[in-house]
Amino acid sequence: MSAYLAPVRPTLHDRLSFLLAASLVAASVLALGLRVQVMADHSIDFGGSELNVLHGIQRVVRGEAIYMDPEQPPFAVVQYTPAYHVITGRLCRALGIAADDARGLQQISRAFALLLNLLTMLAVALAARAAGAGQWSSLSAAALTSLAFSPHFYSRVDALYALFFVFAVLFMLRWATRREGRSGTPELILAGLCTALALLSKQTAVLLIGLMPLSLLAMRAWRAALLFVIAFSAGIILTGLLLLHGERMDLFLTNVVDGLRNGISTGYLEHLLRSPQLWGLAGWLLIALSLALRWLRESSPPRRLLALWLAPVLVFGIAAALKSGSDYNYFFELLLIAFIASAAWLRRESARALKLLLLVQCLLFAGTRLLALREWRVSFGDEARLQREWDAEHRIGQSLRASLSAHEYIVLTYRSPLEIELADQVLVAQRDIIQWSQSPPFDLSRFDAMMRDGQVRYVISDRPIEVMHFIQWDYALELDRTMEGRWLYSPVVR
Repeated sequence: MSAYLAPVRPTLHDRLSFLLAASLVAASVLALGLRVQVMADHSIDFGGSELNVLHGIQRVVRGEAIYMDPEQPPFAVVQYTPAYHVITGRLCRALGIAADDARGLQQISRAFALLLNLLTMLAVALAARAAGAGQWSSLSAAALTSLAFSPHFYSRVDALYALFFVFAVLFMLRWATRREGRSGTPELILAGLCTALALLSKQTAVLLIGLMPLSLLAMRAWRAALLFVIAFSAGIILTGLLLLHGERMDLFLTNVVDGLRNGISTGYLEHLLRSPQLWGLAGWLLIALSLALRWLRESSPPRRLLALWLAPVLVFGIAAALKSGSDYNYFFELLLIAFIASAAWLRRESARALKLLLLVQCLLFAGTRLLALREWRVSFGDEARLQREWDAEHRIGQSLRASLSAHEYIVLTYRSPLEIELADQVLVAQRDIIQWSQSPPFDLSRFDAMMRDGQVRYVISDRPIEVMHFIQWDYALELDRTMEGRWLYSPVVR
């Protein structure tokens, strides 16, 4: 006679985990739906100086060196390391996108960034599982990641950097959970290589260079720390040679080092303290600190690793937010580690009150992020208007292409697809990099001379002006004509 087996009733933990995952997945679907909707928008500078990144992609499509001398015409700056530009540029070339097709470059970059974001979410779920999280909690961590993506990850180098950052974390956690008798060598090598690729995607990965080997040393894993450093070094040399082929190293360093000398400003942190985003972020800061203190003496290697990472990542995020021109994306690494650690904690912790507090924190974060994304989308205005403005810029570009000689230049006082369509003749297109800096990172006296000796044919503005101010210089202007709602001025030659 067969024994009767009573059905297993779900516990409170199971119900809370499922409720959390279902709520966050719903919020994630809303966020990703917004992403798909706005990908086709004609917004000119999508997600934090998108045009600066498109300039680097354009250089790859044209088969030219990415990094130019920022002190010589057209005074262009590519301030990030090359991986995203190279991969996206070659993808554009494979798809037949023309180098001066601003719209085409934009669409490929946005679609590629979305794919990278989805892969990053998958990697976060795998990392949470490696840390000991259950299925529903891992899904929650992935959904939270989709909400943590600020617009900076929608069409910029941040999208590729985030993927390699999470892969480095994933392989380190898998090393920590290796079976007895295994050295974990493949995981350490892959973690080192992913760290190298993260650094070649964005300089923010300097965090990983210190964080990973130091955490291994803190766990007295001397051999593992040495192996990681060797793998990272080999990865930097090999992939660096591949990605920087044809580049001048002096110009590369000038762009990616001096181009980030923005100086110190408390402006963003002051803004954050007045923003609803603080309420969604503050909870994760407290969770990071509490889990770091709770797990520092844990016998579980993955938990100890996460504890050793949480506090330094928190300090790094706050320090990076002091850079002039910083934004929400500088807390992304902290959020990822906190999501993974919280998912691992949720599986074993028994205190119901703490589980409910974590559920509330996740829902509060989801709500504030969805509100911020909605406000960001609304800030662009009507899509029909955006398309009319884009088409008008294109017509201006066609007119200027027919009238400008090869040695005549223009300066734009606003962001425009003309930066791509007339790339060789638009001076200081990445002027925001200069303006974010507390002091000019480059000597632009040559630009001042060109403004005064007649080489600059037009200063084009989206509103009436009489004087253009740039760095410490003021230039008197005379109206030449208006075109498509833009004012074309001639600098007064003295």
